[in-house]
Amino acid sequence: MLHVCGVTRDRRLWHTIRRETSWDPFGDVEVPAGDRGLFIDVDCAGVNGKLHVCGVTADGRLWHTIRRETSWDPFGDVEVPAGDRGNFERVGIAEVSGVLHVCGVTRDGHLWHTIRRETSWDPFGDVEGQAGDRGFFTDVDCARVKGELHVCGVTADGHLWHTIRRGTSWTPFGNVEDQAGDRGSFSTASVV
Repeated sequence: MLHVCGVTRDRRLWHTIRRETSWDPFGDVEVPAGDRGLFIDVDCAGVNGKLHVCGVTADGRLWHTIRRETSWDPFGDVEVPAGDRGNFERVGIAEVSGVLHVCGVTRDGHLWHTIRRETSWDPFGDVEGQAGDRGFFTDVDCARVKGELHVCGVTADGHLWHTIRRGTSWTPFGNVEDQAGDRGSFSTASVV
């Protein structure tokens, strides 16, 4: 089955499931998980048979919830256990080795990473501190490829960057266009 989460123009967070030949009705995620305000971004990933959802609200807070079978956990503020990093704008999440990896861009253009383990969060880490400063990030997404976390981000100058988290370290950011060809100014990125 396919889980789909989306934010509507009125900034509500919705979820539906695509089954073999039909769709479930949309459900307002905030009704069971708690009203957290107006959402501006969302991403979701499956981890150990459960749907994890991270969303950013207009006030810059980064929220996390889990859908278990047919119920939702209450939203939790990711910055409480992982550390306050300012106001978030964008989020990308992925499962690697049975844990949830969360990458987020704050309003100051900084790119952060944390891991949600079974019952705890790692402190936020500065991705650029290890992979190299590439300027002001405006978007991010991430995915698991062959057991490693791949992260792509877009900077304000329209460049598309890529790094890999191997174990506990990051490869240097590479400019995707240097190898794939210049396509102009990028505004968003999505990876799978």
